[in-house]
Amino acid sequence: MTLASCAVAIALLFDVSNSVSPESYTLQRNGTADALRSEAVVRAISNSPGGIAVSILEWASVGEQWVTQPWTVLQTPADAERLADRLAHMERRPGTYTALGNAMQRGSR
Repeated sequence: MTLASCAVAIALLFDVSNSVSPESYTLQRNGTADALRSEAVVRAISNSPGGIAVSILEWASVGEQWVTQPWTVLQTPADAERLADRLAHMERRPGTYTALGNAMQRGSR
């Protein structure tokens, strides 16, 4: 399945700047993993022609944007579970300041 054939493409951007506490980062990561496992999201994935494409980018300051999950197509509950498991074990990248504009520019590519 290709990205172009997906019903929806979602870029998730996680703030890893110094202004985000370890607890808040864990909340971002685990909240997203929990959402991917939720009945509503699994149903949406299963009912979407071509599936749903997801990419994850962690960001902080200028030059501190990392694609931690390249575009991947979710079509089944198992696909969502695999991504949720990956998220649950993802290590935080070290970031410094907060540059949301740069993150948005990078996320739009």
